[in-house]
Amino acid sequence: MGGYLSKIFQVTGKFCRRESHAKTAQKALSSYQVGVRCAVHCVEVVEGLFGGGNVRTYIGIGDVVNTAKRLEGTTLAGDITVSDIVYQRLNQQLEVKHCRTHQLKGKNTAMKSWVLVA
Repeated sequence: MGGYLSKIFQVTGKFCRRESHAKTAQKALSSYQVGVRCAVHCVEVVEGLFGGGNVRTYIGIGDVVNTAKRLEGTTLAGDITVSDIVYQRLNQQLEVKHCRTHQLKGKNTAMKSWVLVA
């Protein structure tokens, strides 16, 4: 199981380029009764190699990362949540269950999100 999970995270641990990546990981891990939840948010991000010496990591930092993490915290196991920004940028083409509104830490206004149909 460990090798298989490692391969899933190699594909999905990076920035998901397609909705299908997150859904593939969700389905594969659910067979192991692992509660997986995912949230996607999209705005400009600072990214690059950070660190020093022999230890350097490619990472994204900033408000987008914090917001995605806070959205993920509101997501139930087995669900994938996308922010309203993502939903609107994809011209509302995602198949969604319902819309929710959250008051996230560090945000002055409530944030709308959508739960994808798995």
